[in-house]
Amino acid sequence: MKKVIVGIIYGLLISCSSQNVPQQIKNYEKGMVYVLPSNIVELLSERIEDSKSIYFVLDSNQDEYTIYLLNYTKSNNWVENTNRYVDIKGKLYPLIFGSDYTFANKENANEYLINYKSGVFIRSERIPLFDNVYYIIFKSKGEVVKKM
Repeated sequence: MKKVIVGIIYGLLISCSSQNVPQQIKNYEKGMVYVLPSNIVELLSERIEDSKSIYFVLDSNQDEYTIYLLNYTKSNNWVENTNRYVDIKGKLYPLIFGSDYTFANKENANEYLINYKSGVFIRSERIPLFDNVYYIIFKSKGEVVKKM
């Protein structure tokens, strides 16, 4: 009987513990999945730790693409509101574009429209700092140009 009571108390303590990682149930119905070349997926999957705070930034420059593997520990509107995902071995991770840092606003679309109708226009340009992060520069067919 003591074991049952201790088990229940232990279960309650675990279920009530807070988590630092933002969690949100994603609705994939209107999402778009980006499929990278298989060798790029393989390289990225080797670097992913089991974490729900991973997202990717995809940037392009003429015929080359750069994909950054990033972590976030606090709320990030762009990551939380994106409807783009990258498939890494059957698991979908949020994907944003490098141009989002220049042109996308922090508000979601509904918040933007409410502000716009009120005469408030906010431009949320940010300068990304991708310091000490893993990235791969590759061509569209999967040829790796550089990885760090």
